[in-house]
Amino acid sequence: MLSRLMNRKTVGAGLVLIGLFFAAGFAGSCDTGSMCFLKAALGALVSLTLMGTGAILIGGEQNEGTL
Repeated sequence: MLSRLMNRKTVGAGLVLIGLFFAAGFAGSCDTGSMCFLKAALGALVSLTLMGTGAILIGGEQNEGTL
């Protein structure tokens, strides 16, 4: 049962969702003064990396040999 849930599309969708929540959390955090710009920019890059990895796992890249 667990192996049926842990396929590439499910894991990829989970990574995209987690990255989306991280990106939403970092949006506007510098405006309120709760964190510095460098930390917010680094967090945003990490969240974009998570979303990109999830998109590749879902099927964004057809030729996996080029990864």
